[in-house]
Amino acid sequence: MNLTDRMRNEENVKQSSNSESRKSVNSENTTQVSNPQSQMQTLLSKLQETTEKLQEALSEKQNLESKVLQQKKKIAEQADRIVTLNGADLVLQENEKLRKKNKDLKEQAEQAKAEALNLISNYKEQYEEMAYSAAIDMDQAAARMEEANALKKDRQKLIDEASDKKAVEITKGVRTEYERQSLKREEEYMIKRLSLDAGFVFWICYGVLTTLFRGVQSDRFMNDVTVFMNWIWNYICGRFAQIYELADSAWRINEDIPYPVIDVICGGFFAGIIFAILFVIFFVIPGGSIGLLTYLYISRIGDLLSASVALGSFAVIVYFADNMTAITWNLILIWFLVQCVYVITRSICVYFWMYH
Repeated sequence: MNLTDRMRNEENVKQSSNSESRKSVNSENTTQVSNPQSQMQTLLSKLQETTEKLQEALSEKQNLESKVLQQKKKIAEQADRIVTLNGADLVLQENEKLRKKNKDLKEQAEQAKAEALNLISNYKEQYEEMAYSAAIDMDQAAARMEEANALKKDRQKLIDEASDKKAVEITKGVRTEYERQSLKREEEYMIKRLSLDAGFVFWICYGVLTTLFRGVQSDRFMNDVTVFMNWIWNYICGRFAQIYELADSAWRINEDIPYPVIDVICGGFFAGIIFAILFVIFFVIPGGSIGLLTYLYISRIGDLLSASVALGSFAVIVYFADNMTAITWNLILIWFLVQCVYVITRSICVYFWMYH
């Protein structure tokens, strides 16, 4: 309604402006006849008025156009609102349909829930009945299991007693048989061992005696044995003589002491110290070393192989003593060297066998 009123106002303004322009033309025509100067002034004043009116009309026109544009925008917005309202009506319709469907679904869900509750109650009753019957069966089964366990324990006791008795009888029989067999085997072993030992001792004695007889018959062997024994005797006698000389020189220190009792004590003390030190150096240390080596030889490698090597090498030296003209060394010394070589070789072999 506002837009139509404004359009009508614009048309009235245009008509009034046209009528005024016509009136001005008619007045100009009349004034031209009367007075040209006054006519010119009036025309100028009228032109000014008309220009001002035109400007005002143009400004009003621009205002009206802006208002028209604003009205068009409002109309477009109202049209959009109408469209949205129409869409809202559709949404309301859809919501109504959804409400109906939800109502139907709720009714169906309630029906299904009621049916499910009925089924659950039925199944619950059946389950309770089955559980009651199962509990009764379990009680009966437990009673039977207790009876079975009791019978099993009694039977196991009887079996254990019988098996213990049988095991005792069997162990006694096995033990007696084992003792009898072990005694028999020990007797047989002792008989064989004694026979073997007797034979071994006999053959060793025979070999030693024959070797000694052969050594007595051999000039080279007896000569080397005599030289070796003489060297040992000379060593003992020479060392004792040396010890006696040094002890005697130590005893003579008492000659320089003027006191009769102190000189004997000092001389005897120094002589005893010298005798003890030299005796240890010349006899105890070599004898102890020989005894230690002998003990180690017997304890570590004193077996049948060592005895065989010792006796065999001694027999070879004795039997071939006269034929060993190229060897000028003492045969007893050679025998000791052979034993040293045997001990070293056997130690090396044992070392490589144990560690490699």
